[in-house]
Amino acid sequence: MTDADMAMKFDPDYRKIAERFAQDQAYFSEVFTRAWFKLTHRDMGPKSRYIGPDVPQEDLIWQDPVPGRRDYDVATVKAKIAASGLSISEMVATARDSARTFRGSDKRGGANGARIRLTPQKDWEGNEPVRLAKALAVYEKIAAEAPAWPT
Repeated sequence: MTDADMAMKFDPDYRKIAERFAQDQAYFSEVFTRAWFKLTHRDMGPKSRYIGPDVPQEDLIWQDPVPGRRDYDVATVKAKIAASGLSISEMVATARDSARTFRGSDKRGGANGARIRLTPQKDWEGNEPVRLAKALAVYEKIAAEAPAWPT
């Protein structure tokens, strides 16, 4: 038996999971289907790159859906960032850290700031977590208060 087999047999937490799978085929099928889909699609990047009739309608968290608005007044937001009290060095370092998260293989990361806000990137020593947390708090406050684009 492998270590995984032994864990499912003797570890009480794993045993509960294994027994639930054994007793509920529909649950097992749902969990397995989702795990298999993630395994075979994780490196495809955002959902927008999927084609065909079997694309899930829901946004799956591992697909890195980027929340945010696109209806804000850019000039106002730029002015708030300039007046935020962050130094040019802090702003440039945060932009650089964000941009360097981009991976061409799956089109994830980049300068939209989504991945740099999340674990593990936000905690990497190279991203200077204290400095990054300060800048992100300022940016998130500005984003939350951003006025809508005039209509």
